[in-house]
Amino acid sequence: MLSIKLNIISINSVTLLLFFAIYVDGFAQKTHTFDHVLEYEFQLNEDAETQTQLFFTNSKDNSYLLKVFEKDSTNFKMHFEHYDSIISSDITVRKKDFYMAETVSIRCGSLNSRSNPYKKSAKKIDFTNLKDTIIDNIFYHHYQARSNEYKREKRKKLATAHYIIDKETENHLPVIRFGNLYERWLQTRNIPNGVFKEKYYISYTTKKKGLIYRLKRMEKTKKYIQIKEGCNVKRMHLILRKP
Repeated sequence: MLSIKLNIISINSVTLLLFFAIYVDGFAQKTHTFDHVLEYEFQLNEDAETQTQLFFTNSKDNSYLLKVFEKDSTNFKMHFEHYDSIISSDITVRKKDFYMAETVSIRCGSLNSRSNPYKKSAKKIDFTNLKDTIIDNIFYHHYQARSNEYKREKRKKLATAHYIIDKETENHLPVIRFGNLYERWLQTRNIPNGVFKEKYYISYTTKKKGLIYRLKRMEKTKKYIQIKEGCNVKRMHLILRKP
């Protein structure tokens, strides 16, 4: 089981920040700021074992997201994605280093980029606001993301994503995982602000829940990702994901 330390800033951050400043050789840096950390319990399905995942978010800018989860007993796997610039990075970092560092600098060689098909593909998705959901006598917003190409949905057996939103977090922009959903949100702005208390997919065939996230903890934090501007970023083939 992953032991979560949310008080991740330490005095050694100064040393690490100095190291990063030396490493970038004076080149300009693009800094991405995170002001909240969300701890989720994740299951592939309702019978699967749980895994802890951390989402680092910016409550005022949801164009990027940092996801952190346990790779092994000593390392984290970090996935950073910026939807506007279509840049992503998957790197491994020692837990000890991650907890100590306030700022993480991503090397150019760890970045991927891709062309942006999301403006076109996003129009194939509809957000629909549903009736509120009640959990432990508390009302939550509820909306879904579903393909609006119903023949394709039937042919591909596409799942529908459901989001249960904590009404007490309306000062936080929607937490969005994928670029096509981000583009659709930009186009419509028709879903409520807030952090999802729960997120899951409903299978087209079995009607059962899968890819389930349940919020365990939300706290303010101070974390930064730095990327050197002008990187010659390698291209990657795009695999479109479900909403």
